[in-house]
This record gives sequence, structure tokens and C-alpha cells, in this order.
Amino acid sequence: MRTSTRSNLARALPSWLLVAFFVVMALALSPTFRTSANFSNILRQLGPLALAALGESIVFIVGGIDLSIGATIGLTTVILSFGGGGLPPIVLALIALAAGAAIGSLNGAGVTLFKIPPLLMTFGSTAVVKGLGLLLRSDPGGTVDSLLPGLLNIELGPVSVSAIVVFLFYLAMWVILSFHARGRRLYAVGDHGGNARKAGINVQRTTFGAYVAAGIFSALAGVLLAARIYSGDALIGGTYVVDAITAAVIGGTSLLGGVGSVLGSLAGAGILVLSNNLLNLFHIGAYFQYVVKGLILFAALLISFIGESRKRHGK
Repeated sequence: MRTSTRSNLARALPSWLLVAFFVVMALALSPTFRTSANFSNILRQLGPLALAALGESIVFIVGGIDLSIGATIGLTTVILSFGGGGLPPIVLALIALAAGAAIGSLNGAGVTLFKIPPLLMTFGSTAVVKGLGLLLRSDPGGTVDSLLPGLLNIELGPVSVSAIVVFLFYLAMWVILSFHARGRRLYAVGDHGGNARKAGINVQRTTFGAYVAAGIFSALAGVLLAARIYSGDALIGGTYVVDAITAAVIGGTSLLGGVGSVLGSLAGAGILVLSNNLLNLFHIGAYFQYVVKGLILFAALLISFIGESRKRHGK
């Protein structure tokens, strides 16, 4: 296996240095950036993207990809937007998480049992999930029960409960991926499925589990987003697909599988949120922000594939 905890942390280091660069630059250029209100805003924006990137990273590590995370996020907000219908918010949240797990199971089954390429499988499931969301709520609206946002948006100083929840999920996944046998199996499958199978690893079950985890984390991202917007929108998760992929790649996770650190994905998500925040503070238009994110993704992909090519050729 070509990965280790130390090497994965080394791949994540450049992204954290870039986060530090963005922070120092922002502190120097914008007095507004230094306010506690802006810091809280950054953390609120970071939460959903960070969880989506976490799920995408797990799938990347096993050599797959998940395009359905955005649709899952949208469906989650729709489910939670029926808060005025009599069901307690905790029940709606559990239904949303179950839906995320079901979507992940569908993707996992298609990839492992029916051998459908991950790109095509998750592209198809995206259409199904998006359609379900639109059937439930064709236009943005509804009401998210105030209990859920009230709990997640409680602030302990400048840090909200939702930010602490995201940190704990990342810490847990980093420990599992770095030190637990389940995590090492994910890396082994992504590195070389044939060798992993010879080593006694159930490749199908491991890959299936990665997609289920991605579905659950996407639903959790939708919960945080719903707590922020207080309504449901089946299409609101569309931008999170590219952003989550970008965050994972910036953080050093390989699209080819077997390599990556979730801590790097957190830094990648931070870079995207910080860049958006800076552009907003300087009143740069939203369309230009799409250009910036596209250039960041292109640069990250270029660096990643050049590095992988050099390793394969022993340079």
C-alpha cells in the first residue's frame, strides 16, 4: 500500500499553509475580516461544505466518486422544511439521515453489485434524488422548526455548536482512517483492489460502506444548511458537488484512490470559503467567484495528476 498516516499528513500540509496565507492576507487587507461577526459567518458557511467534502473524500479514497451529494443535500433541506407539519424536528432529521444512507446504499449497490462506473451511477442517482426533492417541494419554501437551528446555531464565543460538531466528525474520521483497521482497508481498496482482495479484504463491502458514509455525511451537510436557511430547496445543493470535489483535491486526496487525508479536505473547504469571503468583502461579483473556484480546481487537479504521473514513472 502506497500510503501512510505520515505521507497523507504531508499531502495535507500545503493546503493548511495556503489557509494560513489566506488568513494573513485577509487580516492585512480587510478590517471587516477581523470582526467576530465575520468569523462566525465563515464558520457557518464552512460547515455544510466541510461535511460534503468529508463524504466525497471517503469515496475518493476507495477510488470512486459521488456526484449525488448535492442532490442529497437539497433533499435533506426539503425533508426538514416540513417542520410545521406536526413531526418533531428530531424525527425529520432522522428521516433525512436515513434518506442519505439509502442514497449511499443505492450508489454502493450500483457500483459494487452491478459494476456500474461510479461516475455514471452517481450521475443517475442525482437525477432520481433531485426529482424526489422537487416532487416533495417544487419551489423553495416551507419552514424548518426553530428548535434545530436554535440548537446548532448556539454560539460559545465566536464558535457555534455546528462548527464543533463538524470538528468532532473530522476528528473521528481522521482517527478511524489513520489508526483503525476499517480505515486502512479503505486505503488498501483504493490503492489496488486486486491486492486488497488477495489480502482477505472484502472489497465490495468496503466500497459499499464508503458510499453509505458519503450519503450520511451529505445528509448531515443538508441538516446544517437547513439550519442556516430555515427553508427547503431541492436544488440548493448543486454547487456543493464541484466545491466538495475541489476541497478534497486541494487537500491532497487523489482522484485515483488510495491516497488522501480528511484533514486536508477540511483545509481545502476552508480555502474555498475564505476565498469567497474575501471576494465578497471586496464586492467582487458572484460570476467572477465561479471563475476563481474553477481556476482553483484546475490548478489542484493539474498538480495532483502531475504528482501521480511522476510517482508512476518513478521520477
